[in-house]
Amino acid sequence: MSWRSREGPGRRWSPVTIIWPCGLGVEEYAAAGKEVVVPRQCCPRCGLLTMFWSGYFRSVRSGAVFRIWVKRCRCCRCHSSDALLPSFCLVGRLDAVEVIGPALKAVSCGAGTRRVAAGIGELFAYTTLRGWWRRHQQRGAWLWSVLSAARAWCVGRCWGGSDADALEALESVGAAVAAVAGVGSWPAVSLVLGGAWLSTTTDTPTTAGVGGSLMTLMAGRDLQVPP
Repeated sequence: MSWRSREGPGRRWSPVTIIWPCGLGVEEYAAAGKEVVVPRQCCPRCGLLTMFWSGYFRSVRSGAVFRIWVKRCRCCRCHSSDALLPSFCLVGRLDAVEVIGPALKAVSCGAGTRRVAAGIGELFAYTTLRGWWRRHQQRGAWLWSVLSAARAWCVGRCWGGSDADALEALESVGAAVAAVAGVGSWPAVSLVLGGAWLSTTTDTPTTAGVGGSLMTLMAGRDLQVPP
């Protein structure tokens, strides 16, 4: 999770996207429509339990394109409403993270973007995949700063500085968090990064509260940092 504030009289807080651990697949989630069960979340600003506050539809592509209902929540103390996005999504991206993650891992291992795109779908644009890879490269420094919080759970893994190393580290962190969060490894990556891995904003995402979501998950299950 991440958030931003606007300083000024009374300090107004900007709405954010809260990624929550969703164990449903895209199709199953979409089939539930507005009746999808979403756990109530705590406000990322003050920690107060929020209330549901309407929502909106958005599309997610995973083989086919599905329309999903994204609930919103509102904090009675902060008077701000935030989007509750399931962990199979990334902020601002049409494709599910379980499509994006393996595709970028293949590119990081040397596969050509045209061939990888063809493996996703016959009409899938390789330029979309190239855009993902460029954004991953642009976020390198931010990724390492967030992933440093998870290093203790990934002993023996590569922690270099290349774009390929970042993908390997992400995959390792996802595998470590998946069992704790009850989601797949790539949705766990979205959870740890607050959905901001490939977000289309030109600003570098803030690290406030993002790496901390991993620590919260581990603490919630009484897991200790390995020796």
